[in-house]
Amino acid sequence: MNKRTTDKDIAHLLLEVEKRMGYSFKTPKHFALCREDIITTTKSHISISTLKRMWGYVSVGDKYVPNLFTLNILAKFVGYYDYNDFKRSYIKINQNDEAKSLMQSISSHVEILQKEIAHLNNLLNKE
Repeated sequence: MNKRTTDKDIAHLLLEVEKRMGYSFKTPKHFALCREDIITTTKSHISISTLKRMWGYVSVGDKYVPNLFTLNILAKFVGYYDYNDFKRSYIKINQNDEAKSLMQSISSHVEILQKEIAHLNNLLNKE
C-alpha cells in the first residue's frame, strides 16, 4: 500500500461496500454474505477473516493494515477498476464538494457585503 493511502480512504471504501450490501456489518453472517457476493461479482477470493479484520470485528493486536490486493478487490466490488481508481474518484468528489462549499461561503459573504454597501449608500444619500 502506498504512503498516500489513509485511514479515511479505507473507511470510505468500507462504507461503499456496506452501501452496496445494504447494511452495516454486525454479525458473522453479514461477513459471510458479503464474501459470497464479492466472489460472485469480482471472481476474486477474499477470506471472511480478512473482512472481519477490515471492519475491526476481530482484534489483531497492532492496527490492521490491509494489503493492496484486498483493497483492489473491495474497490472492484463497488464498481471501480482498482483501489487507485477508487481513490482518484473519491478525491475528485471531495474536491468538488469542497469547491462547492467554498463557493457557497463566498456567495454568502458577497451577499452580506452587497447589503452593507446598499445600507451605506442609503446613509450617504440621506445626507
